[in-house]
Amino acid sequence: MNNPYCVSFEKVRDLYIKHMEASSRQNYDNWAEILPRPEIKRQLDTQSGELIESIRNFVKSTTKQTEFVEFLAALQLADFYFPNEKKDICFELKRDIKPEDIKSYQDLISNFESDTHIDCQVKCGNKILSFQTKRDYSDHTPEGFAVWLNEKVFKRYGDMSGTILVVFLGTPADGSGIEIDKFYSEFTKNCHDNISFDKVSLLYHDSNTGHIVLHEFYPVHHRTMIEAKLAMARFRGEA
Repeated sequence: MNNPYCVSFEKVRDLYIKHMEASSRQNYDNWAEILPRPEIKRQLDTQSGELIESIRNFVKSTTKQTEFVEFLAALQLADFYFPNEKKDICFELKRDIKPEDIKSYQDLISNFESDTHIDCQVKCGNKILSFQTKRDYSDHTPEGFAVWLNEKVFKRYGDMSGTILVVFLGTPADGSGIEIDKFYSEFTKNCHDNISFDKVSLLYHDSNTGHIVLHEFYPVHHRTMIEAKLAMARFRGEA
């Protein structure tokens, strides 16, 4: 990394928590000028109405941002690889940005360097893990995923020794489950000869079991799972 921003897991997490709290307060204040207090209370109690819909839309728009995905990936990977341990997370910043000037979540994500070979690092003791994180932009089929991985990732990045590739695997638009065994079969059959990363893993939500899964495809076939509710509690600083 040429210009890293490195802080503790807790500080990185708190940047986002403070951002969401401030945004929620602002949203509430805006609606308080429109709706009477009894109606606000009713909507909060029933979790329905325009106030609740605006909150959901805000969260949805935030989580679709590529920068948020990279940010969330760093925290989740730190949690997977070094659970319950003290660790730091590093992000690559634009060259003209001083790390000490990062004071908020918006400061951080708006100054991520683009097109880097390393999106984030996780440090724990004398261990340093470097990650390239990607969203799956294929058609979410096993065959499409293998083609996308070969053409858009492996050929583009070349030698990535010392780096772990982690792909956020999206769910099919029709709501069907992820046929992960078929993904692995296509990957093994069509991608192995092109791999230059130390490891290749998929990160996804298994709605059938209620777990967040870090599924290593290469060099070994291995799954690590965290209950989704526990993962979110840790992300919010509640566990």
